[in-house]
Amino acid sequence: MTASVFGPSERGKAFAYYGFGGTIALCLGPFVGGLLTEVASWRWIFFINLPIVAGVIAVMAVAWREPDRTALKAPFDYRGLALSALILVPLVLGLMQGPDWGWDSASVLALLAIAAIALPVFAWLELRAAAPLIDVRLLRQKTVVASNVALAAAQFSKMSVIVFGALFLQDRLGMSPLEAGAALLAATAAVALGLIPSGRLTDKHGPRWPTLLGVTGMLIGLVWLAIFVPEKSYPLLLPGFVLWGASLPFFFTPPRSATMNIVPEEKHDEAGGVMTTSQMLGGTLGISVLGAVLVDSGSFAAIFAVTAGLTALAWLVCFPLMQRPEPHHKRVPPVA
Repeated sequence: MTASVFGPSERGKAFAYYGFGGTIALCLGPFVGGLLTEVASWRWIFFINLPIVAGVIAVMAVAWREPDRTALKAPFDYRGLALSALILVPLVLGLMQGPDWGWDSASVLALLAIAAIALPVFAWLELRAAAPLIDVRLLRQKTVVASNVALAAAQFSKMSVIVFGALFLQDRLGMSPLEAGAALLAATAAVALGLIPSGRLTDKHGPRWPTLLGVTGMLIGLVWLAIFVPEKSYPLLLPGFVLWGASLPFFFTPPRSATMNIVPEEKHDEAGGVMTTSQMLGGTLGISVLGAVLVDSGSFAAIFAVTAGLTALAWLVCFPLMQRPEPHHKRVPPVA
């Protein structure tokens, strides 16, 4: 939706403002969740979403204006939808239940096997479909691959800090749910520090270096947390939390802008869906993998160390694949 309204020269800033709404939710989530858990019931973390979603529906009904679409609408790819479900449902279920059922259990192995078999079948059929649900040829673009890796790594990292960070503050530092939510404001509120710079730098210099800057900052923040978590001192953890939060927008704004600028306009919807799927799978993988790490090791330092390792891997992927800026003399000036 954002890409359909703003042109390539403005998308970095537009995605930054778009991320502001997510930042508010990220900041309030742990705090409000802790407050509701402490003064009411944990069930209210679900009930509170009902009026929020109703408000979103009302705003969309009044404010959204559909862009002009002159191209003929292709028939919907129900076969592709069914196959994508055959990949994602067993994959997510297997990853989420792996720590409880055991990674070597027949149920988990069967679920992961179904997803692994369905994936190449899906790609083969989509390449031959007249109007595919997802044009898998988009993944031939190196920048698209790098962007999806960055988004998955960012969501994985969010699980480590927001979910397991809250558990650490309560389990090891003895904080209440409300106190833990307030303590995490240092990380979540710091996201606002990087929002506008991430958008401006992306519009000015392209997505590559802002993305790498964000990955580097987050890697340093996670290593800091891994080193100082054993000290069980909240003040010692503060620099790591703040640096992590300030780096997070650089994981989201430049990759989204890069993908929307490089794929054809008629593929924006598909590309947006793929990016969201990668992001959600990164979060699912974060919960399952880090949950298993905590069960096996009992160490929160290991959780942040594993996340730092994945972040370093994302840097290695993004460095060669992310779109490089064009030479200055080849750039097309934005329309006034």
